[in-house]
Amino acid sequence: MAPQNKRKNGGVASASVSAPSAAALTNASSPAPVPTSTSTSSASHLPAEQLSELVCVGIVGPARGLAGEMLVKPLTDYVEERFEPGEVLYDKASRAFTVANARVINNRLCVTFEEITNRNGAEAMRGQELYALPFDEEDAFTREELAGLRVVDPEGAELGIVKDLELGDYQDRLLIETPGGAQSLVPFVYDLVPEVNLEEGYVLVTLPEGLLEVQE
Repeated sequence: MAPQNKRKNGGVASASVSAPSAAALTNASSPAPVPTSTSTSSASHLPAEQLSELVCVGIVGPARGLAGEMLVKPLTDYVEERFEPGEVLYDKASRAFTVANARVINNRLCVTFEEITNRNGAEAMRGQELYALPFDEEDAFTREELAGLRVVDPEGAELGIVKDLELGDYQDRLLIETPGGAQSLVPFVYDLVPEVNLEEGYVLVTLPEGLLEVQE
């Protein structure tokens, strides 16, 4: 799983969902109480600067089964790391949830939290955005930042421009338009897109020979 930052060491949500500010987390209206067997802890012990840096890593979907498991749409390349047992995630009300288990069934991410042990609790979480503290030097890109960047290969040859970032459940893709006007989708993963340089206005791609031509 690859980073979505400056292609060096990040690993954040590639979606354009922005993290809430410290004020938003502190003053957000509390959602309906989540039925659980234990009380959720609070993120209030985190410094304000950390609260403001939280990044969205997933959105909760329907409940699965009776034991509190729920489907989650990940918004990060680092699914395994973000949803590893013991990892702590937060909702917009700054409540903390500790990952108890995560598994993939039929290409869908299924997650249980220590604080939620029944279906009612899982259903109450539906639609919640999940946030995490950023990795070191983490910096997410938005569609607006990526659109218009030049696409170059390791030799510096220009292959086209980035038209958009298409978000997927498990993998995002860059929509690239070639000089001839043809459009191709390239997985936004480190192996294929090792560098994004906003200052100089380009993305570096290492594509298998003929990939763009084949998609055209």
